[in-house]
Parts: sequence; structure tokens; C-alpha cells
Amino acid sequence: MKKIFLAGTALALVASCMICGCKKTGESSNPASASEKSEGKSAGGEGKVLNIYSWDSEFKTCLSKFYPGYNTGDDSINGVKVNWVIVPDQDGAYQDKLYEALDNQYEASDDEKVDIFLIQEGYALKFTDSSYALDVRKNLGFSDSDLSNQFKYTKDVATNFDGELKALSWQANPSGLIYRRSIAKEVLGTDSPDEVQEKLSDWEKFSGAASEAKSKGFFMLPDYNSSCDVFAASVKEPWVVNGTVSVAPAIKDWVKRTKTYAQKGYIGKGESGKVMCYFGSSRLFETLAQKESGSKGDWGFIAGPQSYASGGSWICAATGTDNQELVKDILRKMTSDTDVMTKIAGETGAFVNNEGVMSNLAQSSYKNDFLGGQNPLPIMVDVAKSFEKGTVSVYDEDLADILKDAMSDYFDGACSEDEAWSKFETLVTDKYFNLMF
Repeated sequence: MKKIFLAGTALALVASCMICGCKKTGESSNPASASEKSEGKSAGGEGKVLNIYSWDSEFKTCLSKFYPGYNTGDDSINGVKVNWVIVPDQDGAYQDKLYEALDNQYEASDDEKVDIFLIQEGYALKFTDSSYALDVRKNLGFSDSDLSNQFKYTKDVATNFDGELKALSWQANPSGLIYRRSIAKEVLGTDSPDEVQEKLSDWEKFSGAASEAKSKGFFMLPDYNSSCDVFAASVKEPWVVNGTVSVAPAIKDWVKRTKTYAQKGYIGKGESGKVMCYFGSSRLFETLAQKESGSKGDWGFIAGPQSYASGGSWICAATGTDNQELVKDILRKMTSDTDVMTKIAGETGAFVNNEGVMSNLAQSSYKNDFLGGQNPLPIMVDVAKSFEKGTVSVYDEDLADILKDAMSDYFDGACSEDEAWSKFETLVTDKYFNLMF
């Protein structure tokens, strides 16, 4: 089970979370009463409006198409109106709106209560380590058997320090290296996934290939930050321990390697058709197909020097919902029902959070047109099964973003490394005055 590090004493945690926005005063004042109120809601008291909060329409599209009984004509489920509250997450707008609604949960009328809300991996802890979301096992009655087909790392992301599972996902995002076949032929002499994997199986080989790509007029990576998530995924310790910021060796390695690549001209800056490698999951396929016009079929997928999993969406049942039985059924159907998840995978090409479904597809004659007929699922299933999510703190996402910002001038050659690290420390302490180095 994933352990989530919470800095300092309980009092320090509440204070620090209030600073970074992960808990608000009203939320943390009496979490026990929230749980008691929710558990006291009877099945017969189901509400007339189901309010679902998200930052985009991805879950709306999926739920409306695949949840049995969803009426797309009037956005309703068995007479219950589904009200979608979608707030683009620009500058934290979605999280702010969600906090506001959850803090007012027990003052709101039944038809205005939050019933379901979506969260992302980067800030999941802010909500799972709070009384905002119901415990999937204790409050919603999910058994280990119900959850047995879900990939472990997706459950780890949503498990808090007390071992409570507070969210479930219908998707997984095993990631690796997406490469341009035509460029690989020129640089590596082959576009075969097995052979390309052998030539790019570790970072030293990857750097050697980057040098060869440069000599032939190509770039190995599209931008400075493209490999940051790969290195970050290997970190097992939180950024903050007892109020002190600690930068993991893997992150420092990313800084060193990226600076070297920048100096040697291995990294592109928006050049179309000249970049050989992109790190990402199948969610990146469509983006690349649109960005690189006419490139469909000219791509391959491998584990690369370091496979990982990153990103995704998780579904939370809001504490205080007046539609608890419907919410429970939505989570069950969308994340644990094999038939539903088979349809999602088959009709959309999504990598769903069901090991059985994806393993069956991996062993089938499935071919991906974007990848020139390759079936990448055996690689992706292996990654999803083996990936271990490290320990995290509530600060990790923000500090990673601050680091990328601080290092950009250094990568460009506009400042020294010491100046970049000094900028990083200043930006962090300006935002979180309770942290130290």
C-alpha cells in the first residue's frame, strides 16, 4: 500500500495545507460530523439532481455513452437530472471552485450538493487526505474482490496515509517512448519496436542515439520538460519531509541530463517533423497525429530507457452526497464492471483500469493504426502491472512545476546553475513560507 507523507504534527499539517489550498478552514473543523452525516443518508432519500464537478468533458463523454440508463437527450439517469459543473483548470480555477462547493456542502440545498467530483493525480492527496471524499470500502461497500482487477498503482494514488481508498479511476496511463519510425530508420537503421527498444534500452544508449540524431539533422526530444515526468516517476520519497524540501537524485539527474542535451542541440523547440522521441501514454497519440500532419502510421511505441505511468483522472464520491446509492453504482459500473470497461476499451481505444480486459486485448489481434499496425498493449500492460507509485506529499506537484520554471533560463544559458537553484528556493519559500531548505 502506498504511504503518503504528511509533514510534521497534525496541527502543522492543517496549517500547511491551508497555505497550499489543500484544506480550508470549514473543511477541517469537524471531519467526523461529515462522515456521520453521509453514512446516515438512507437509500430511500436519493436526490433529484446529481451534481458532477470536473475540469473538462472527458468523463461526461464516457459516462453518457457507457453508463447503462444514461439518457443523453436530457442528461438524466432514471429520472435524476445530471448537472455537469465543468470549470477549466486554468490557474487553479477548478480546484478553487471545488473547494468552495465542498466547504458549503452542508449549507447547500439537496439539489445543489456535490455528488461526484473528479481529481487529477498531481493534487489527489489534497482531497483524498481529507473528509471531502467518502471511503470507497467503508462508506460505499466495495470489497477487495470488487477492486481486484484494477491496477495497483491507480489505487495507490488514491489511498491516503490511513489506508483509506478515496477515489477510483476508469483509466490507467502506462507510459513509455513514442518514436517516429521514419526518423528511427535514418538514425538507428531500423524502425522495428523490438530493435529500437534494444538500441534505446538505457539512458546511455539514449544519449548516444541523440548524438546520432543531431548529426543527421534531427532532435531527440521536443522540449526541456518532456522527460521530467519520467525521472520524477522513479522518485520514491516526497519532496517535503518535516517541513524541509529535498530534491531527489533522480530529479537532479534530469536537470543535469537536460542541460547537456540543451547544450549539444539534442532538444527541439517546436520544430515539426524533426523530433524522433516523445515520452507519454496512448493519450498522446491523437495529439501527435494532429501536430504532425500526415504522420499517422509513422510511429512506434516501446518501454524506452525507463517506463512509467503518469497522469489520469480519478472519481470521488463526495461526503454529504444525497445520491449515495447512484454514486456508488456509477463508480462500480465505470471502474469495476468488466462488460462496461470492455466496451470503453473496444470503442474508444482507451487503456482502461482493468487488468483482465487489457490483458485479453494484449493477446488479441488488435492493431493500432497510429502505430503502423503495432499492438502496444503487451508493453503497456506490463508497465501498468509493475509500476510502483512512490511516497508523496501535498507539495510535490507544485514544487515540480516551480523547478521546471526555475531551470528554464539555465537550460537556455541565460543564468548559471547556482542562480537557477537559488531562484527555485526563492520561488518555493515565497509561495510556502513554512518550508525550508
